[in-house]
Amino acid sequence: MNLYLNPTICQECGGKCCKRHPGAAFPDDITRNYGKDMLAALVSAFQDGYTIDCWEGELGDGYPKNSEYGIDDDYDEYYEAEDGYHTGYYVRPRCSKDDDSRLYNYTYGGRCLFLTATGCKLAPELRPTGCRMLEPKEGGETCKVHGGGKLDSAKAWWDYYEVIVQAAKLVERGLSLNED
Repeated sequence: MNLYLNPTICQECGGKCCKRHPGAAFPDDITRNYGKDMLAALVSAFQDGYTIDCWEGELGDGYPKNSEYGIDDDYDEYYEAEDGYHTGYYVRPRCSKDDDSRLYNYTYGGRCLFLTATGCKLAPELRPTGCRMLEPKEGGETCKVHGGGKLDSAKAWWDYYEVIVQAAKLVERGLSLNED
């Protein structure tokens, strides 16, 4: 994967993209950063500041129609507001405005939790795919996106739905999984 790094442009811009919304993470981002066991990796990621978001539309060919796939009753109110759609969950860093007590954050917009005054606190290779696929542009122009958006992430996470829910329940109960 190509890394579109240009710290000079990012520093001049002040992280406009990162202040607008965090980049989407993909399953391999989580296992690369937190270990190969997806359940344990997600628990650790959620404890480190990642959250669960969702795609708000059909995923496309090869995926069930939203109305054919249910979700946990605890979160149905959101989907009822969206005409009963179940869309794909994906994982992303929390926004600074997100309620830290909720793992399911369907909010849009807000400063990425990992953005500091000097840039991203994550090393480039540890950043979510959605962040690594942004190409900085000079003159304050919006970054060019080369992939790794919400829809792509939701598709990548589709087969991990049950693991995401299980990890969230563990974190909500204050439990952790250590690979010690």
